[in-house]
Amino acid sequence: GRTPGEKSAVGRGAQGHRPGDLVAGPSRPPLAGEVRVTLGVRQSVHARMTPYMRGAVRGRAKTEIAQAGFELERGFLEKAGLDLSGASQADGAGGAESAFFTPDFMVHYLAYMAKQQDYPLFHKALPILGRDGTLVDIQKNTPAAGKVFAKTGTFDAYDMLTKLIMLTIKCL
Repeated sequence: GRTPGEKSAVGRGAQGHRPGDLVAGPSRPPLAGEVRVTLGVRQSVHARMTPYMRGAVRGRAKTEIAQAGFELERGFLEKAGLDLSGASQADGAGGAESAFFTPDFMVHYLAYMAKQQDYPLFHKALPILGRDGTLVDIQKNTPAAGKVFAKTGTFDAYDMLTKLIMLTIKCL
């Protein structure tokens, strides 16, 4: 209950909050946390939100927020000297129908990233074959276990004819 003379939360209004009233607020985890969530535990929803977050926060967009995020990404890739004719993307998770990357683009992208200051952060976030993350139960007792760092990718589609899930993509 309220103490005598205390207004209800509704009566206090948005500006009348007491310090103890706050139960949640905006937060921005460090880059290492963002990368670990996206790569390590394969959080596709988190990845899908990345263009929106970049567009809103870094790009300060008020409209066409995802497009603003992709504009920032394009600028980064162009500055890296990558040939964008081998890349197509329409969401942050790579599940859009137009999400395609040629092997040549990926090799050049990974080579560029390996030279960046943040590379150890990304490398550390990747699941490790037979040891960690989405690869913890894969090839545990092989010579490659503990030596392969990779991002998994799996997509499926519902088949209404057979009422089954059809695996459409499974990759590292």
